[in-house]
Amino acid sequence: MIDQLDEDWAETETRYRFIRALIEEIKSFRNLPQVKILVALRQDLLEIVFDRTRDAGFQEEKYEAYLLPLKWTENELEQLIEKRIN
Repeated sequence: MIDQLDEDWAETETRYRFIRALIEEIKSFRNLPQVKILVALRQDLLEIVFDRTRDAGFQEEKYEAYLLPLKWTENELEQLIEKRIN
C-alpha cells in the first residue's frame, strides 16, 4: 500500500509523473491472473495527474475500463465511520 502520494515528498511535477507511471504499470499486471492490483485515487487527483502528464496522443477514455467511480452519501459515510469506531 502506498499512501499520501499527493503530499510534499517531491516536486509537484515529479509526484504527478510518478502517480501516472503507477497507473500505467497496472496494465502490465492484468496479464497475471493470480495478481489483482487496486488503486484508490480521489477523482480530483486523477484529473490533475492526467492533465499535468498529458502528452501527444493521450486518450483519457482508454483508461475508463480500469476505473470504477465510487460515491458515498453523507449518511453512508457516517455509517462507515460508526462501524470503524465500533
